Amino acid sequence: AGTDEVYKISSMTLAFVAYPAGISLLTGSHFWGVLFFLCLILLGVDSAFSMVEAVTTVITDSWISKRYKLGKPMVSLLVCMFGFICSLMYTMDVGLSLLDTIDHYVNNWGMIFLGFMECISVGWMYKFESQAASVGAISVYIYNISFFVSLLLGS
Repeated sequence: AGTDEVYKISSMTLAFVAYPAGISLLTGSHFWGVLFFLCLILLGVDSAFSMVEAVTTVITDSWISKRYKLGKPMVSLLVCMFGFICSLMYTMDVGLSLLDTIDHYVNNWGMIFLGFMECISVGWMYKFESQAASVGAISVYIYNISFFVSLLLGS
């Protein structure tokens, strides 16, 4: 493979083709291969636990759980069932294409949107006047202008 092809490797190809090919060249490649894929499995399980726990905590602490008298085990079951049903689309023929499409939009546009909304919410909570009183109006202006300029130049 030429260098142009190597730089285009991403997503599933990187984890399941490029890294295993590199690991197979190491001394004791069977050990390192098993360790690599064990790390991938544990990373997936840990990510699933953290996503379910975050959503479950928000729902359990909200009025929804109190109104319908749902305990944490029931909310966890409902969240896991919803995740299972939503993930069924990745098991079909178009699953990898769909994964790449969703991965692209979530990682590129979703993260920019999320960062922008976090900045707006922080600005809403800590008003300009209180920021200016703490560090000075010039500092706040410089920070705000440099943030938006870097946001526009970076995207």
